[in-house]
Amino acid sequence: MNRKSESLAKSNGKAKNRYKKEAKQPRDYRRAMATTLRAMSGVAVIIGMSLVFVYCHDWITHCDYFRAEKVIVSGTDRLDPVAIQKVANLWEGVNVLSVNLSMVRKRLLSEPWIADVEIRREFPATITIAIREHRPLAVIDLGRPFLINTEGRIFKETEHGRFAQLPIITGIDYLDWRMEGKPGSQVFDAVMDVLLLGSDRAHLLNNERIDQIIVDREIGLTLRTESPVSVIELGYGDFEKKYQRFTRISDHLNRTEQKQIFYSLDLRNPDRIVARPVTENIIAGKGGVT
Repeated sequence: MNRKSESLAKSNGKAKNRYKKEAKQPRDYRRAMATTLRAMSGVAVIIGMSLVFVYCHDWITHCDYFRAEKVIVSGTDRLDPVAIQKVANLWEGVNVLSVNLSMVRKRLLSEPWIADVEIRREFPATITIAIREHRPLAVIDLGRPFLINTEGRIFKETEHGRFAQLPIITGIDYLDWRMEGKPGSQVFDAVMDVLLLGSDRAHLLNNERIDQIIVDREIGLTLRTESPVSVIELGYGDFEKKYQRFTRISDHLNRTEQKQIFYSLDLRNPDRIVARPVTENIIAGKGGVT
């Protein structure tokens, strides 16, 4: 083959390759267009479905069939059910499906007396609010009086004398009490042990007879009571054993014809009890010496 033929063959090959590249371009363009159209179709379907859901939600939440005929509040003792509805902003006639249950629960838990709450829809036309109130166990004096519940949690500030039937805890600092999410201190554990023991009315030293729990970090707890013994030094630990000893002493005094009234009993060592009798200069009265 001469040079002219070789150059002609090469030029024909280049022309043929150029044609192949040019032929690919329309196919790539169609493929890109198809992908774009599919994507746009998917977006259109999503938007359409969203609009349908919005319309359905709007229709359901305004449908008379789901209008609440009753809002039932249960579990209240100190709180007024109507006041609960006011805080929750839930009344007869509200659409049960339009109620944001988690938001209503947060509003109710902001009320100091409410320890927990459960809100339920009962289809088609009822909303129930189940309240669990704090049970006040004692008043703790931290410069201002606060109520504590059966778990030792401070849940509400109160006024002096308003809960006179509850024991008053004095001589304590806020740092001595249990912080949220932290273990209790020796003082906290001791006070709660005594209060929980005293919750049983069968105990002679039940909480109704205790006027004051005086805390001393060094020597422990001292009670001022309404029982024939005005002052009872308990110290720390073995409280159940100490309560049993006090009960035996009281039973013995009740069986004695000439009863000896004591002003104070030192029960810090339950195996060696020290009693201080009433003298002419000491008169046992409610809450201590008068």
